[in-house]
Amino acid sequence: MYCALMPILKLNWHKIFRICLRMHTIFLVDDDEDDRVIFTSVLKTLDVPTQCYIAHDGLEALTLLQNDLVITPDLIFLDLNMPKLNGFGFLKEIKKISGIRSIPVFIYTTSNSQRDINESFKLGAYGFVTKPSKYNELGDLLKNILQDRRHPLRNNRIIFNKVLAGIM
Repeated sequence: MYCALMPILKLNWHKIFRICLRMHTIFLVDDDEDDRVIFTSVLKTLDVPTQCYIAHDGLEALTLLQNDLVITPDLIFLDLNMPKLNGFGFLKEIKKISGIRSIPVFIYTTSNSQRDINESFKLGAYGFVTKPSKYNELGDLLKNILQDRRHPLRNNRIIFNKVLAGIM
């Protein structure tokens, strides 16, 4: 594929590809295989062009993010309960690394604990998403988040769950 921006911009190929297609690059960090399959399946059904990378735990995610040739996502969806390095540990570490600390991180978890919500925002999460139990609910949620990304991020915190999103 050729894009008119290629000769002008000195970016690596995956950044040029995303610019040309106006594609969202998503990074899902989740150890649960069923949740990963559902998340990626829902992404494929959306009208928003996306590319999704996956890590199975926080440690693997940090390794991939620190190697700029591998991945530079627009958004990160992060589970809290994982082996090796959990979501809170990942948030602490990512905020120490220039170049990736500004990537918006949405906590994507089964928890709806106020303590987890507060701790997530304290550590720099942009949003908190309680994993929906229905396929179409996840689709609506992801579509809302991705459509919001077409505009500059606002300086607010977002909490998505069934009650707040009006999904019952």
